[in-house]
Amino acid sequence: MAQICIKAVWSTNKFGTDGTGKANIVEEKDASVYGVVYRCSRRQLDTLDQFEGAPDFAGRESVSVILKATGQTVEAIAYKATKRMTINPGLPPSTAYLTDMLQGAKEHSFPSEFGVHLQALLNQLGYVPEDQKNRHREL
Repeated sequence: MAQICIKAVWSTNKFGTDGTGKANIVEEKDASVYGVVYRCSRRQLDTLDQFEGAPDFAGRESVSVILKATGQTVEAIAYKATKRMTINPGLPPSTAYLTDMLQGAKEHSFPSEFGVHLQALLNQLGYVPEDQKNRHREL
């Protein structure tokens, strides 16, 4: 289920090794961003550190999260890009990356406006879903 990280927005200002933008959270006083919270063991966090490139490319930061099921605010860990991996303005993400984000947003019941936002970004990048490509060929 989607949770709300307060005082942050998401941006694609993290430079990916493939040259495209990757998701990052940026502090913003009166904003919030949706995400998913998992309970992780120390070993799982160590694995995530490797995946995220900590400490060189991203670091762990404590963030306040509102749990949708209870309304309770808890502290959680989020990975944020280091300054050397941050580009302003953000880079366009790849269509594959955005479609993965869109799928995750659907799986975790993010608000529909987030999906609309991701779809708009995909449209700006000229993305056409496979089922639409075949439809265009038939016409």
